[in-house]
Amino acid sequence: MSVVANDVLQLVEYGLYPVRLHYPIFEKDRVLCSCGKDDCKAQGKHPVGFQWGKSATQDPEIIAEQWGDKPWNCGIIIGRCYGIPEEQAIID
Repeated sequence: MSVVANDVLQLVEYGLYPVRLHYPIFEKDRVLCSCGKDDCKAQGKHPVGFQWGKSATQDPEIIAEQWGDKPWNCGIIIGRCYGIPEEQAIID
């Protein structure tokens, strides 16, 4: 399991719901985003996929699978634990 996945599992121990965020790719004279969009305005700071509000999980097997292959950034779903529906949740 990757170091990032282990760190994410530690967040889960606190009852948090982690979600994968894209990561920045640093080049000599610019910063790109792992999303691949040349005009990305939030390099490394936006969720992977469109269903991020529903993809947050506390399942260790899913975390190991999703977080194991790349240096994803981590966001935390704010709201689910307070009864806010997934489609209205935000990340921090």
